[in-house]
This record gives sequence, structure tokens and C-alpha cells, in this order.
Amino acid sequence: MSFFGVKSDKKSEKELRTNFVLICLLALAFIFILLMSSAAWFARNNRTAATGLEVAATTDAYDLLVEHVGEYDTGYERITGANGLKSSLNAAGYSLTETDMAHAAKLMFELTNEHVYDGHRYLMPGAYGSLTFYLRPKNAGNISVTFNLSREGYTTVTDALDNVSVVPVTNTRAINMLEGHLLFFTGRTGATYENYVYTGLIQNDTFTYDTSLHTKSTKPGYTDCYEITLYWEWPVTYHEINDETSTTNPAVTKKYPAELTTYIDTHRNNFFVVNGSSNVVDELSDGYDDGDQTIGDNVKFITVYIE
Repeated sequence: MSFFGVKSDKKSEKELRTNFVLICLLALAFIFILLMSSAAWFARNNRTAATGLEVAATTDAYDLLVEHVGEYDTGYERITGANGLKSSLNAAGYSLTETDMAHAAKLMFELTNEHVYDGHRYLMPGAYGSLTFYLRPKNAGNISVTFNLSREGYTTVTDALDNVSVVPVTNTRAINMLEGHLLFFTGRTGATYENYVYTGLIQNDTFTYDTSLHTKSTKPGYTDCYEITLYWEWPVTYHEINDETSTTNPAVTKKYPAELTTYIDTHRNNFFVVNGSSNVVDELSDGYDDGDQTIGDNVKFITVYIE
């Protein structure tokens, strides 16, 4: 088959296809900003437009806290500045400076990206990392909190006067692809990327944290809190998913938990643009690559919401 005018075997073709996807996404400078709200009563459109609704997002049972790092404030286009992503989100009510939901209705902070490409931490296929926030109970005794996690995207538009604005992505297919390509887990073991093993796949956008199963943080300033860390990865190809997913019969532990297989089978529209009904790995890999391309064509910045 010919790819970019070059004849290649199937293995080389897949490598070329993967490189093409990486370059396309890299050119779009993906950056991940995490936004948090602990109150389910905030309507979905309050995430993307200022409405004047600024009720303190605190509960009788707990507050949530974050840390600001500023990892992406320099060296990344359209993150900061008057028309940048952070300014757009700040105008929508998300605080860039507050760290405690006892003081602000909605908080924003940056995800930790462990993947370095060309000196930058782009959010792209092959990237992986974590995000950490803190839960501070207000009363004695244990509590169990169920959080919702959703992924959305932003892009840029240019008006007739060449003014550039950052706006929410409305392409449903692209947002659906984010659900299947940017995976989140509640656990991870292994000291290096090559040895990572994930557990607790976050399915259907919810996860539960039970303080009775954990101890409070020993980090200075957070010793009255529970440290909640989630782990994420964007698998570079479907071949990687297929080769690195654990099995139960026989019981073999690999990078991804066995429940990922079932999750893919029941959410194929979030993983594959084409060939979703196929059981042929190469065809599914083509559909997965097209999903990455769909994200790259429509999304410049990814936001994840926890509420």
C-alpha cells in the first residue's frame, strides 16, 4: 500500500500513520487544564459562559482544594493572554488563583503531564500522567463521595478583523472520541512508564472515593485532607491497547485492566470513527487512528471537569 507516496509493508505503514497523527496533534499544541466544581447544581453551560451564578461550591460535608503550578504559562500558544484559554475560562467563572472551594465557586488547575516531546509537554497520543486534588472533610467520621468526570474541548476562531478567540468545541464526534482516547484510572503501580500497570478504569464518567479506605495526607498544609490522585493515558494506537490489556481467562496482568476490553465493546463509537463493528485488529486500529485525527482536526485544547 502507498502512504504519502511511499510503498511500505503493514508494520511500516502503521508506524508512518502513527507519526502522522502525532505531528498533526503536535501542531495544534494540546494543553490540558483541569477544572473542578464540587456542586452538581451548576448547569453544564455555566462551564463555558459567564451567567452570574456564583454560589459558593462548598458542601456541608467537605471542601475541595487544588494547587496551581503554571506549567503551561510560557512556551504554549493561546494559553495565556487576553484572548487565551485561561482568560476565557476565568471569564466563565473559574478561578486562576484560588486553591480552596471554600473561597471560590469553581477552580482551575493544570494536569501533570509526564510525557515530554520536543522539549514540551503536549497532550497527544502517547502522553500520560496524573492529576491530584484534595478532599477536606468538615466533620469527624468517614464519608464516601461520588465524582463525575467529563472531557470537553476548546478551539480558536478568527473574526473578520483577524481577532482570535478561544471557544468551546461543538463537534460531538470529536468530544465522543475524547471519551475513548483519553483514559482515566484510579490506580497505577510501577516506577517507570515501561512498568506502569493501571487499575480502576473510570467508566461512564464516574468514580467514588471512600475515606475509610485511605489515610489523610502527610503533605504540609494538607494534613487535614485526603489526597486524591487519578492517572491518565492516551494510548498511541489500538494495537497497544490490544496487546497490553490484561485478561481474566487465563489470568494475565498487563498495562491496562481487563475491564477495558468490555468498556470498548460497549462504547465503540468513542474509540473508532470507522470499522467499529469489526473484530479485525488492523481495521480497528485504522478506526482508532481516525479518531485521533478527528480530535486533532477539531480540538486545540482539552478540558476535563470534575464535579
